Amino acid sequence: MGVVGKTVVLYFLVITCIRLMGKRQIGELQTSELVITLLISEVAAVPLQDENRSVGSIIVPLILLVVFEVIVSFLNIKSQKIRHLLQGKPTVIINSGQVDMSALKRIRYSMDDVMEELRKKDIFDINEVEYAVIETDGTISALKKPDKCEVTMGNLESSVARIMQKMNKSK
Repeated sequence: MGVVGKTVVLYFLVITCIRLMGKRQIGELQTSELVITLLISEVAAVPLQDENRSVGSIIVPLILLVVFEVIVSFLNIKSQKIRHLLQGKPTVIINSGQVDMSALKRIRYSMDDVMEELRKKDIFDINEVEYAVIETDGTISALKKPDKCEVTMGNLESSVARIMQKMNKSK
């Protein structure tokens, strides 16, 4: 089989392996998933670099990598200890509006990194944030302070209801 044939076969083989592992995008991959993805691409590249290696020689390693990832994913679902060991834990970096600099230092995250992630969430002033967590995939989840939240019909209605309750109690 020539280089073109190997390339086509390997392309579809790697796509199949990645699809079997799940539908996450690269930025959403956990560490173990990223490692498996890199190993799959490395194993698949061998027959393209070495003309004497057949595509068949990589099928067993590819299947083993996919099976290993499926087993690890299953264990992550079943065991919180294994999940925390392999993926880590979310880290609170802002609590009650206060930045936890020791938490940032521990996870090697700079304030520039925090601000970049907050801007992606349309938060341009850190003083607007009540609570923020760095998730295990490196993204930030943030909750704005109540007085900095946008007014929606839902929270307007609940605010009016609370005011009405207070007025009724004071009568």
